[in-house]
Amino acid sequence: MQRSLITGLLLAILVIVFALQNSAPVPIKLGFWDINPSVALLVILVLFLGAILGILFSIPSIIKKKRIIEELKEKTGDIKKDA
Repeated sequence: MQRSLITGLLLAILVIVFALQNSAPVPIKLGFWDINPSVALLVILVLFLGAILGILFSIPSIIKKKRIIEELKEKTGDIKKDA
C-alpha cells in the first residue's frame, strides 16, 4: 500500500513538473471543433481520463473477487461449524 502511494505521488510530481515546463498552446482539431489548450492542460486531462477509465474497467473484477471471498468465508464457516 505504501509503495503504491509513494509511486503515485512521485508520478504526480513528475506530471506537475512536466506540465509547468510545457505550457505552450497546442492546436487540436476534432471533427468540427478547433481548440488550442495548453500542453499542461492536455496532459492532466488525459491522465485524469485514464485514471477514471482504469477504475471503471477494474470494478467488475473487484466485485467478482469480493463475491468469491464471501463464498469462501461461508464455506470456511460451514467447515468450522462441522468440526
